[in-house]
Amino acid sequence: MKILVIAATPFFSDRGCHLRIANEALGLKKLGHSIRICTYHHGKNLSALDIQRISPSNWYQKTSPGFAWGKFWLDWKLLLLVRKQLRIFSPDLLHCHLYEGLALGFLAQLFSKKKLPLVGDLQGDLTDEFKKYHPQKKFLPQILFPFANFFLKKATALIISSQRGQIFLKKKYPALKKISVIQDGINLNFFSAGKLPLNLLTQKELEKIKTWKKDARLLIYAGGLSSAKGITELFLFFGKNFAKNDGWKLLIFGNGEEKAFLQKTLSEENWSEKIYLAEQSNYDQLPAYLQLADLAIDPKTATSESSGKLPIYMASGLPIICFDNSFNRDKLKEQGYYFQDWLSFQKILLHFQPRQPSYDLTDLDNQKEIKKLESLMKKTLH
Repeated sequence: MKILVIAATPFFSDRGCHLRIANEALGLKKLGHSIRICTYHHGKNLSALDIQRISPSNWYQKTSPGFAWGKFWLDWKLLLLVRKQLRIFSPDLLHCHLYEGLALGFLAQLFSKKKLPLVGDLQGDLTDEFKKYHPQKKFLPQILFPFANFFLKKATALIISSQRGQIFLKKKYPALKKISVIQDGINLNFFSAGKLPLNLLTQKELEKIKTWKKDARLLIYAGGLSSAKGITELFLFFGKNFAKNDGWKLLIFGNGEEKAFLQKTLSEENWSEKIYLAEQSNYDQLPAYLQLADLAIDPKTATSESSGKLPIYMASGLPIICFDNSFNRDKLKEQGYYFQDWLSFQKILLHFQPRQPSYDLTDLDNQKEIKKLESLMKKTLH
């Protein structure tokens, strides 16, 4: 198959959504398919992938998730790029990531000589995600709902990253016939950290963290620095409520719009003895940081969006603490440490009894999920 991927996002940035795009594209390529990705002007190039970008708009450099008015202009340029690639690349189907990608795929198809299957690849519900990332913009979700409903109906096939999201969408959009689950798989060999080439900056920072950590236990957060991810609440609670003699320190690894706030608060509150904000945020360096930790956390509350952190933490073999919700329970089962609120989180840490987790990693195998995706795509061609 010749698959044109539409990624209305600054691909590649070190974010869960982008890892999904990359893993699926690389997996399908490994199975012999021809993959071309259309995306924004900024983001890292991955040498193993054919990436086509819109012309530069230097005034827009946002790489974190969430709404921005400037994206309308970028999406218009992306629509023109997709139309061009329909002629040049002549794909068999369009693999449309996120709601914007699905909308652009549908619109581009209107100008195509042949009707192509549209495979919509979603993280969660559009309006639910919008409320999480932009709670102050209360009027926009009401406007977005009919558009989301329209474009979802236009998809030949829909896939989503979790069963929780599948149930949520079916309930909210009852007219949708079938939504398949393709989980966020990962390359399990990637977490054999002894094989990883570490850049010089990472090596220096790792030594710095070891010196800073001393004899304390280390809790790590690895992911996007966005308030919707729960990182701000975690940061503030830990800073205000954990003392030096509690025996815990917090390492934050990631990038996003909250990073400047975290850095500023860290300095103003003089929390640098107990919280360390990593300078490095490249995904390919992450396993070495995870090896320093005693416990990993996903502080995101219930949402229709899946968590890309849990598979990463599981593959690294770390114990995991997270909110008590159905998605986390389905993933971790009895292996997780669950809390209902931040006070119960603190109680677990203060009375923490480590146990070596025994995760079932069979569902995390990237190739297993890629083959499911390939099968679904082939069915859309008939």
